[in-house]
Amino acid sequence: MGLTVVADSVNPSIITRNTWRNIAAEARVKVVEIEVVCTDTAKHRRRVESRTADFPDHALPNWRTVIERQYDP
Repeated sequence: MGLTVVADSVNPSIITRNTWRNIAAEARVKVVEIEVVCTDTAKHRRRVESRTADFPDHALPNWRTVIERQYDP
């Protein structure tokens, strides 16, 4: 369709990042990855704990879930 796609997602593992890269390669389009890191732990926690779901019945992670999540740099 020739449209630009912006996919905003948490990709904590190399498997998910590689999947997005493979999709772009198959479509013969450029992929740009941007990683945003909040270095202020207190602010990050406040953001997690004050977040509201975008749609009904969507379960948001709590702070414990966030800090225990595996992340592949």
